[in-house]
Amino acid sequence: RLVCAGPRACRRAAPGTTLHMRDVRVLLHDAHAPTVSAVQGDLARKAVLSGTERLSFAAADRGGGVYRALVVVDGRVRAAAAVDGNGGRCRDLVPGGLFEAAVRVPCRQSASATVALDTRRLPDGRHTVSVLVDDAAGNVTTAYGPVTKTVANRPRRPRPPVPRPRAP
Repeated sequence: RLVCAGPRACRRAAPGTTLHMRDVRVLLHDAHAPTVSAVQGDLARKAVLSGTERLSFAAADRGGGVYRALVVVDGRVRAAAAVDGNGGRCRDLVPGGLFEAAVRVPCRQSASATVALDTRRLPDGRHTVSVLVDDAAGNVTTAYGPVTKTVANRPRRPRPPVPRPRAP
């Protein structure tokens, strides 16, 4: 029998027992969403966005660790990035479903990150923007937003010249 509890390593419950495992996947059960602080950057500060805008923040989690940040514009994920790869341990072994990891605490408990939004991929105009942070167990918290921002990347067309009457 193997006992795995808390932040410590697993231990054998009886002396002389051996446990061999291959192709192990760990499904995390964690009821605590990450917390976010120190939010700053052009994405938060500017009302009118152009080019690539960034948002920096610090995040902490009590469970499986801080996994990734998602930039959501008008309800669609436009950018997603791992907050900290933790030496390759903080990655989903089977993308597309629940986060599956090879270790009990795959992601760092706290990390700082910067996410970027390339506004040139959006049409000019008003958009609802938010940044979400999730942990390895899938708990999500809002780091920023939702707020309405104006994207203005295209140069304004010059006004056509006003014809002047000719002198007689």
